Amino acid sequence: MSVPRERDDDAYFLPLRDLKISPETELFLGLVHDSDGAEGARRRITAASKVRPAFGIATECGMARAHEGTRPQAVEAFMQKRR
Repeated sequence: MSVPRERDDDAYFLPLRDLKISPETELFLGLVHDSDGAEGARRRITAASKVRPAFGIATECGMARAHEGTRPQAVEAFMQKRR
């Protein structure tokens, strides 16, 4: 599920609290955006974690089509900040 860059508020993630998925299904949230990197991703992770404790982290939709060199920098910056 792609998460808009500007949505790091609790209200946006509240519907995830009642999301019913089977045990073998994994939820991934597109929280990593090139424009605000690790800091923005951390804000969105914090908000989402309040209502959904377990989820995978993905990049925003379309990041694979980013200009050469942009995507790896954004993802690497995010990973460095998470360590």
